[in-house]
Amino acid sequence: MGPPVRRQRTGALPGQVPALIPPEEHTTLVALADARTFAEPGRPLTAVDLYDTPGQTAVLPCSMVGSMACNLEIGNMDFHEFVAEESTELWREG
Repeated sequence: MGPPVRRQRTGALPGQVPALIPPEEHTTLVALADARTFAEPGRPLTAVDLYDTPGQTAVLPCSMVGSMACNLEIGNMDFHEFVAEESTELWREG
């Protein structure tokens, strides 16, 4: 996994993200910051799957994105395991 790349795409929807990533890059996810990131506690980011189900999203606290990326990269977990189901608290701060 390479260093994070910061690109600004104003108005891009999460489902459009997979098409923006060059196919030769081995990238498992992209984390998007939006207005919610800067307004809500925990700075939630929208993670977009680029591997299992491209375009699928999960919203999680900024502090958990690194853990998510590592678990996906080593195959310890699949993206769908990070997607919260309705009325389920998936992430807890330790």
